[in-house]
Amino acid sequence: MLQKIVDAEPDPSPGEEHLAALTAADRIPWAKARKAYFSKGINKNSLDAIEKVIHVELLLNILWLELYYLDLASFLSFALFVV
Repeated sequence: MLQKIVDAEPDPSPGEEHLAALTAADRIPWAKARKAYFSKGINKNSLDAIEKVIHVELLLNILWLELYYLDLASFLSFALFVV
């Protein structure tokens, strides 16, 4: 199953055709830009808020998948462990 996903070459969704251009740079330039432009002030506050929302959304998706694919007892066990 995993190999099928790795081998797949899906067409990008509308609006995502050039998304890789935003994320394809080496990590060092990204780290320098983050330090230069997102380490203080409103940019830091904004990035912190965005990252927190992403983490919460990811956690909610994980919990939903656990509930969907496992029984309720397993889901509650996992949810209590995470919280």
